[in-house]
Amino acid sequence: MSTTHIHLSRAPSGTTYSHVSAPTQFVEAGGVRYAYRRFGTEFGTPLVLLPHFRAGMDHWDPLVTDGLGTNRPVILFDNAGVATSSGETPDTFEAQADHVAIFVRGLGLQRVDVLGFSIGGYVAQALALRFPDLVRRLVLVGTAPRGGEQEGTHPDVLRVARNLVPSREDFLFLFFEPSETSQAAARAFWQRRHQRSTDVDPPSSEQTMKAQTGGRGDTVALPRPATCRAARGERDRLTTRQQSGPKPDS
Repeated sequence: MSTTHIHLSRAPSGTTYSHVSAPTQFVEAGGVRYAYRRFGTEFGTPLVLLPHFRAGMDHWDPLVTDGLGTNRPVILFDNAGVATSSGETPDTFEAQADHVAIFVRGLGLQRVDVLGFSIGGYVAQALALRFPDLVRRLVLVGTAPRGGEQEGTHPDVLRVARNLVPSREDFLFLFFEPSETSQAAARAFWQRRHQRSTDVDPPSSEQTMKAQTGGRGDTVALPRPATCRAARGERDRLTTRQQSGPKPDS
């Protein structure tokens, strides 16, 4: 790997930020300037979150991320070429996982927990396979083994997900059920997601969209010793039960 050069704008010592208040910081490593935000507690094993297709740091739900940060540090970041980070997004999940490892080591971290959501779960699996000493615990949410069957995926998913400027309706379709209860939860999520009004990510580029679309490949067999937890919805439009396969050993 390339030599790491760290240029940080650090938060004041002893300060605990939230999802909304955490400043965007940068670390330069391997020729890429990665944008990230760190909040939660000062101590504990950091939890690195890897988001869904085309997502940046502002696509996470603050209700979830602040909850995760009640007893540990939480790190959101933009992978290479995504949103505020420099460079180009690689077109394989293995290369995207390599960037995660470069970023984590650029922060001086020796071991982290990783949560991968949707396409971020593919990257998380590749990361655990390629860098088992770096991953202590692995959480896979709404994702699948790479190379899983596509049967059961909603036929409009790719068309909607590839809209250059995704709308609220696109997100409500992709991530929530059409029931009144689910759509009410979706609207509440949308409001929380936009609580942050300054220092926000720009939309991801068309290059990122095309690269991430081409990243699927063979099924990943998760290595030891990382402990894995997997979770998905019963009627997930983005990933099917067949794709998700059997629950990994925990």
